[in-house]
Amino acid sequence: MVLGVHLLALLTPGPDFLLISSYALKTRSAHAFKAVLGVVPDNFVWIVLSLFGLKGLFAAFPLLQTLLVLSGACYLLYLAFCA
Repeated sequence: MVLGVHLLALLTPGPDFLLISSYALKTRSAHAFKAVLGVVPDNFVWIVLSLFGLKGLFAAFPLLQTLLVLSGACYLLYLAFCA
């Protein structure tokens, strides 16, 4: 069930789709492929973590949630100002 929801979410356009599309339209396909190689492992990690109980993991290691939030914020800032 959860895997099906994630698959459906991956099929809908989102920030990952826009990032890869913009690289594919503006640069060589090698750059778009590098963006794909960055997005796919990230999605895989989120799917695995959600399947094995992200809430339980964050309950056991609250610092991990803080680090994840901060790294996500840094990534968004990078996209906003450097990409």
